[in-house]
Amino acid sequence: MGESWLLPHPPADDVLPSSPESFIWLRLYESEGPPLDPQAPLWWTLRRRDHGEGLAYQPMNYEALRAVFRRANALLGTNWSMHDLRHTAALRMARDKRLTLRDVQTILGHAHLSTTADIYLDPWNCI
Repeated sequence: MGESWLLPHPPADDVLPSSPESFIWLRLYESEGPPLDPQAPLWWTLRRRDHGEGLAYQPMNYEALRAVFRRANALLGTNWSMHDLRHTAALRMARDKRLTLRDVQTILGHAHLSTTADIYLDPWNCI
């Protein structure tokens, strides 16, 4: 298990456990996008924001990701949200034998272990 840091916070405060596979997938993602600047956003999307000049890379911000969800939900007849992905990720991490419940708590940023265990890991709270 490796580690990754959330920036711009000091690395000592936001160290997260990361699998070797996550770094492979991240590198593959990075190789398909624009050149990375350490101060630039990590997640990008191709969008027609330039009014006719074709697709351009734009930072994947909150509104851009909400637009992705709106289009997917319209096509699928669903009502999924970004927060639903958080619950799904929490359940999958909790089932992973390589992570402890404390690891999941740290990744989710919960102050209390009970929040992780009682709310995020109860599948009925996700419905």
